[in-house]
Amino acid sequence: MDGATADDAAGDGATAGDAAADGATAGDAAADGPAASDGAVDGPAASDGAVDGPVCTPLGSRCEGATLVVCDATAETRTDCVFGCNAGRLACNDCAPATTTCSGDTLTTCTADGQLDVTTPCGYGCSSARGQCNACAPGVTSCVGDHVVACTPDGLVASDTACDLLGCDGAAPPRCWAVRPSNDLGDRLDAGTGDVSLSQPDQTRMIIAHTDTGALQDCKRDGSGCTTLPPLPFAVVNQNGGPGLGVWSVASLTVSAQTLVVFVGPNAAAVTAQTTMTIAGVLTASGYSNVAGPGGAGGGGAEANGQGAAPGGRGGTGGNGLGNFTKDDSGGGGGGFGGSGGGGGKGGDIGGGAAGAPAYGAPELPPLLGGSGGGGGGDGDGGQGGGGGGAIQLVAGVSIHLADGAAVVAAGGGGQGGQTGNCIDNGAGGGGGAGGGVLLEAPRVRIDPNGYVAATGGGGGAGATAERGWPWEDCTSGPGGANGWVGSTPTAGGAGGGDGGGGGTGGAGTQLDGATGGNDTNGGGGGGAVGRIRLNTRAATDPVGGSVSPGLGTAAATHGAVGRR
Repeated sequence: MDGATADDAAGDGATAGDAAADGATAGDAAADGPAASDGAVDGPAASDGAVDGPVCTPLGSRCEGATLVVCDATAETRTDCVFGCNAGRLACNDCAPATTTCSGDTLTTCTADGQLDVTTPCGYGCSSARGQCNACAPGVTSCVGDHVVACTPDGLVASDTACDLLGCDGAAPPRCWAVRPSNDLGDRLDAGTGDVSLSQPDQTRMIIAHTDTGALQDCKRDGSGCTTLPPLPFAVVNQNGGPGLGVWSVASLTVSAQTLVVFVGPNAAAVTAQTTMTIAGVLTASGYSNVAGPGGAGGGGAEANGQGAAPGGRGGTGGNGLGNFTKDDSGGGGGGFGGSGGGGGKGGDIGGGAAGAPAYGAPELPPLLGGSGGGGGGDGDGGQGGGGGGAIQLVAGVSIHLADGAAVVAAGGGGQGGQTGNCIDNGAGGGGGAGGGVLLEAPRVRIDPNGYVAATGGGGGAGATAERGWPWEDCTSGPGGANGWVGSTPTAGGAGGGDGGGGGTGGAGTQLDGATGGNDTNGGGGGGAVGRIRLNTRAATDPVGGSVSPGLGTAAATHGAVGRR
């Protein structure tokens, strides 16, 4: 045959069966090696999740915009950052970088790299618009400590008024407290006009202020040669249970050094200043001799009781002593107010004049009162009793300052010594007048170390000297007691001598009562008691300084809080 047949081909070469016998067929291959369908493999398949290497790259953290991506060996996590992703810290920001924001009534401050810095509670709420705590209660005017604060609707301070004198009154509408003077002088304080300066450095002259008319005069110190000064606003204010008050009202008052202002008249004296009082001179409402200070009570004449609420009693008179050219006469008693007056000294067997009654009046001095007068000495030639100190009230809306050398005084007058008469019948000494009342009121009261406030009693007069027997020329009138003045040393009584008893000392400092007069043929007068002093400042514990007599802390000199309105 010319060509090979299928059989030849099968015979000449490997058939499909031969191929299956001689070498691996497709079925043999399925038996010898893994088929794709059996799932058993030498290495992991992508579907079983178990791998030998990382599933994400690169490993670590990174920011993709506002998303924080964290890739580790097991997983990749993505976090959307509310406040953005910080590429420097590879972390979500805790807050909006470099901002302050409100969360309710709390202000949150965020650093430039998105970390929480400070969380501040806002006492008046938090303003989201401004990103700040409100400075005050929005839209409200209120007291904030000692300040009146008016607040805008968005929580900003519109005005801030310091109430550093008496504090802030929170009642509607809020305002600074003002001084409420004692004895109903609020209207007079408000009526003050003019910055007034009183100056008379000539020490031979003085300014006399009349508490009944308000007239002011520049006079010689003996009361003569007076000229009238320009008037100041003045009114008389009635008191319940006390004398009238003659009140001068100014905006501010300055009394220069060495200037002496003497208040006289039936009414107690008062001066109000809307702002300040600065006193370097002397203001006095004192009694002298048997004349009372303004608002005080007069001393008794010979053998007469003193006047006032606690007058000294008159001295007694003995029988006709012609056998020894004398009579036994007892001294007059001292007047009382902040303490008791001293009893008069005995004259022989004749009892002394009664002491001025125990203390009267309120320590706070409403009403404002003066002291009582001393009793006259026994016999028609007995010494007159000293006049009681008057009363003075000073009120300032801001401050009262007493400089070194300044004084505010309402002292009692000294009792007169017994007189000699005809040297056969001589008199006993008169009792001293009690100190009067002094009331100072202001948020701030300052008294310099050598400044003085005083309401001391007058000393009792001594009995007349009457040496027994001849010659009659040996008889002399007894020395009078000293008028009360400043300082804590008890006021001297008249010195006794011969047959005259010495006068008792007047009250001062911590000695509130007048001392008893000395006993002798002609007894000495008793000393006058201290008056009353009251200082009202912002707080009763505020230091005031200076010299106060009677002493602060005694029953006759007290310190309290000024009234507010």
